[in-house]
Amino acid sequence: MSFELDTQTEILAYHGWGFTAACWQDYETAFVSTTWKSFDRGYFGRPHSVQFSSVKSSAGLESCRRVVIAHSYGLHFCPDGVLAQTDVLILLNSFLGFHGVEPSLQAKSQRKLQRMRQAFDHSLRQTWLNFMLQTFAPDLIPPHYLSFQLEPDLLQPDLLRQDLTALDQTSPNPDRLRSIPRILLLTSPDDRILTAPLNATHLPESTVTEILLPQGGHGAPFSRSEDCIARIEEFLNL
Repeated sequence: MSFELDTQTEILAYHGWGFTAACWQDYETAFVSTTWKSFDRGYFGRPHSVQFSSVKSSAGLESCRRVVIAHSYGLHFCPDGVLAQTDVLILLNSFLGFHGVEPSLQAKSQRKLQRMRQAFDHSLRQTWLNFMLQTFAPDLIPPHYLSFQLEPDLLQPDLLRQDLTALDQTSPNPDRLRSIPRILLLTSPDDRILTAPLNATHLPESTVTEILLPQGGHGAPFSRSEDCIARIEEFLNL
């Protein structure tokens, strides 16, 4: 399945914690008519950074639309300089501050993250697998997401641990997103990872479209990619 977009488009894609750029395979195939570039943090090999080829001018007469798509923690891997050049931001089960701002939810989220860090120090392999099980639940983990099980020597444990710790410092401040003209939020009804997912109340009403997916958990953008891709395609062609 592939889509033709009405406007020349360049897309930068940012995966979340514990994933690789390979998670975007279905999307890259679907949006073959675009210039697609996938960031890779380097959890399972060499890191890869991305940037837009076209630069926004002060006259605003560019023919190429610049799009950022990010899943979960991926928003925080995207530099401010890239967001400043972005025309359309698409966030899939994403967040600003991982723990949110409501005190009881903050405490719950902090306890969950603390338990995960402790388990990580005890058994890296099993903690990563448990995270993937929770991420894709209630769906099964797609087989190609088990690359760590197949090639554990590729894993970079220090980087995974570093980013897991950095979740505590993620800011709930939405200011870095306010200059983006159009934002699409796709959220799942059964997300077992996020206590405080990003929603439309965090951003200017005029810029945001929010869609609740009918089914799936935190990993639904990948286990149910066809549905998500169709909604993104419709949004980009509006």
